[in-house]
Amino acid sequence: MNLTKLFEAQKVVRKKIIETNALEGQDLIQNLILALRVELGELANEQRSWKHWSKDRTPRITKLLEEYADCISFTLELALELGIESEAKVEEILIPYRARKNITKMLNQVFLSISDLEVNINYHYARKNAVLSEYNGLLTNLITLGILLGLDYEQIEAAYFKKNAINLKRQEEGY
Repeated sequence: MNLTKLFEAQKVVRKKIIETNALEGQDLIQNLILALRVELGELANEQRSWKHWSKDRTPRITKLLEEYADCISFTLELALELGIESEAKVEEILIPYRARKNITKMLNQVFLSISDLEVNINYHYARKNAVLSEYNGLLTNLITLGILLGLDYEQIEAAYFKKNAINLKRQEEGY
């Protein structure tokens, strides 16, 4: 996975959002954390396998991919806001181990990773290594979730770039 390419594309959307909405110098971390949680919840809703009370547990693949791409976007955006994008990485060695979980466990793990990152940001922001470690854990868990959803790196990137183009167009049209 080419994270550099993903970050470069996200920077373009980020710049447009900040300029269009006069957000220069504002701390957007809490907004981004909440947005990521919301998008992850929307992804879970489209995934459906955890809805044991429902007879229809078939994932809504098209919508699920869009929500997953939104999760990637907000995760990248968090690294940009934190200024750690150059050190961000997917800990690929951990993916096979983490991919042994089922999708529901992995969804919960990603939610937990978001909370762990938030705690480190709120209480240990001066300790960049702690924040970076939690961020890399979140990113790795999110990519592992994608793999559990049946995606490979190429499909993850394609979904991200498709949604990135939509997000950029929305900003240009005054979304």
